[in-house]
Amino acid sequence: MSNLIAYWKIFWKEMDTYNYLDQPLKALAVRKMRIEKDGWGSAGDIQNQISPGENLWIIGRGNPGIKPDEWCLLLRINVKEYLLDPANYYSNRLVSDDFDFFDPEGQPDLELLLKQISFESRKPIPPDITGKGLGQYFQTRRRITLSDDVLLQDWVREKRLGKI
Repeated sequence: MSNLIAYWKIFWKEMDTYNYLDQPLKALAVRKMRIEKDGWGSAGDIQNQISPGENLWIIGRGNPGIKPDEWCLLLRINVKEYLLDPANYYSNRLVSDDFDFFDPEGQPDLELLLKQISFESRKPIPPDITGKGLGQYFQTRRRITLSDDVLLQDWVREKRLGKI
């Protein structure tokens, strides 16, 4: 079993574009409705990276106006199935009926936890990499181990993250 972690680099830009910058929960609620109806959009062949029953964890940076140097956990999607469009590479979708959205402003910095993740490759993030520098380790979806997945789940429980 292999789970994935990915960086939603333009999360706050999307929030600003849709006038949600001061309402990230509303924006995530809109995204939640889309996942239930249409699936999570993903370019490429994600179906070769994750299987039904596995988790896709999405992380992002803190609100640029409030916590620009922090990292946050945005959501966990347990993959149910794929909707593939062979005619359009950019319209592939993950469908799920088991997912959690987390309030990006109601949680502590995720950086220390991210540095504990060992990844499936067993090549953890070097200790001297901090802040924005962590982004390069999540530019592409990365496979994480089952123990990394449990680490993320335990963090969610321990921090009592507000779910949408």
